[in-house]
Amino acid sequence: MNQESRIKKKNKFSGFTLIELLIYIGLFSVVTLLIATLFFEIGRFWAYTQKTDVLQDNARTVFTKLTQTIRAAQNVNSPQIGQSSDFLELNDQTIRLYLENRSLKIQDQGTINELTNNQVEIESLEFARIQNPDGKPTVQIKVTFKAKTVLEAEQPDTLNFQTTVSLR
Repeated sequence: MNQESRIKKKNKFSGFTLIELLIYIGLFSVVTLLIATLFFEIGRFWAYTQKTDVLQDNARTVFTKLTQTIRAAQNVNSPQIGQSSDFLELNDQTIRLYLENRSLKIQDQGTINELTNNQVEIESLEFARIQNPDGKPTVQIKVTFKAKTVLEAEQPDTLNFQTTVSLR
């Protein structure tokens, strides 16, 4: 019976005290908060990366199309040498590149296509005709792209591009 009374005595004092439970709950809360914050930051970083990728991809696509269109042209009608404009006319005005509602558009023989996608807008656009020593018509392009979506408490992403393209 001595052993039986020891078991009862042991069971009477086994378990957690209120202070031990409070410490456990406090530690559990801190660890849970840290994990939740980590997941939140990972989500924000992923969203920022996605937005930046879309902006850069669209800028690259637009510049490729601009470069190909200008190089394939026979002549530049507007702007004149030494002038700049927010539009470009090529091939006796059959091709026109212009900005409308913060979107870059190309009009080719009456057909209008939008070069920028719905997640990107153009903040500024400038076509400048410059003198080229070899006599080929040359156009300098300056474009500022801006992401339409802005995450909470951050500045909008913008990309500035500039290039010079000569006709072939």
